[in-house]
Amino acid sequence: MSRTGLNDGTYSGGPRMTASRHTHQPNTQLAVLIRAAGCSYEALARTVNIVGREAGEELHYHAPSVHQWLHGAVPRDAVPLYIAEALSRRLDIPITLADIGMAPSGNEHLDVGLRWTTDAVADLVILGRAIVERRDFIQRTTYSLTALLHIPGWHEIAARGQHAARSPRPRIGTGDVDAVRQMTRAFSDIDHAYGSGRARTAATAYLANDVAAYLRADGPDAIRLELYAAAADLTYLVAWMSWDAEEHGLAQRQYTLALRLAAEADSPLMYATVLRGMCVQASDLGHHRAAERLGNAALDAAGGHNAPERTTAFIASRLAVAHAGNGDRRAAHTWLKTAERYVDRTTSRGEDAFHISGFQHASALAHHHLHDLRQAEEAMRCSNQTRPGAERRSRAISNARLAEIQLDRGHLDEACATWSALLDDAALVRSQRVTTAVNSMVGRLRPHQRHPAADALRHRAATLV
Repeated sequence: MSRTGLNDGTYSGGPRMTASRHTHQPNTQLAVLIRAAGCSYEALARTVNIVGREAGEELHYHAPSVHQWLHGAVPRDAVPLYIAEALSRRLDIPITLADIGMAPSGNEHLDVGLRWTTDAVADLVILGRAIVERRDFIQRTTYSLTALLHIPGWHEIAARGQHAARSPRPRIGTGDVDAVRQMTRAFSDIDHAYGSGRARTAATAYLANDVAAYLRADGPDAIRLELYAAAADLTYLVAWMSWDAEEHGLAQRQYTLALRLAAEADSPLMYATVLRGMCVQASDLGHHRAAERLGNAALDAAGGHNAPERTTAFIASRLAVAHAGNGDRRAAHTWLKTAERYVDRTTSRGEDAFHISGFQHASALAHHHLHDLRQAEEAMRCSNQTRPGAERRSRAISNARLAEIQLDRGHLDEACATWSALLDDAALVRSQRVTTAVNSMVGRLRPHQRHPAADALRHRAATLV
């Protein structure tokens, strides 16, 4: 999807939503908020473009567009939502469509999953069926930084003391819990090997139908708590799949639902696991301050440094990436050393263990943020060498980043060899992140089109994308 132009943006591709319109009345509410934010029209337009890009749309707004919005123009499709989120980020408070004078139309579900006051299971069903039925409002969800500020810490969750323990008569048992866990492992294996596009719809449908029905049923207290924990784990996986599909607003809502289910399950470790996933997403989107907060909250929920070694190692490595993204070299290196220490101490080698390739991948990202390209290349190469063979999608992403680092260092031949390995995996994977990586490769190689290997890669990529 793409948009160009200074008025409402020329739309090309994707689902049609609302048409642009003009109220012929000055938008005084928007004017007040822009003044309160203290930003220029050009700065606001840039932030709107960033929010749109996170939602999968390429926007090219500038100051004249803001002038037109202030004079009553209401841009088409999801752009009003992006404007509201842009102002939310500037003001650090939630801003709605009504607040900016662009009243909602058919957007009643856009905040589903983010509100802690609603029924988590009902929200699971709403989101799940919307994905399976490919409803338009899924394409209109935005990634909300202000929503992250309202996530309760685990101590607050524990103080509430309200969990899923209630059992008038048994109707679910250990077999139901085991089934959810085994299905989660199966979906996870497919996701690792072939990308989220191979399993997301099936996993979402299973969650919204079968698992939601289990959660509505009665059963012994202990079984209900285990079931909610298993449902939280599957919801976390589905959120990861939405993130892999680059549907970031949807992924955030699913992550938040996973948090709410983990709270119902009275599982601080699952709560911490979801927070670390949200930390990865925030950092990947460039919101490193938010990633720091999420990483610290995850470490706190997990019990600090008394948590399982693999959990502490994962969280510490992502805190290193977040601090590096903020340019804090000292803190980044401190967290990398902490992560490495816990990796060395990890004794678990189970299926979900945080293996060395994950640490090296995070280390490479941290060094890259700090412009230490040699260390970044060495760490990413080590990550690829130690990554389990079944993790095809993750290897493709790592190779894409390694090739970009190699090209930045002036090593074109090495970068081409690495990108060739990326295309080997991309041919078997359905992942929007991998597709984006391939498109990025094509763009990065354009200045080198006379180089035989680079030209061959660009032609090969054209058969995949």
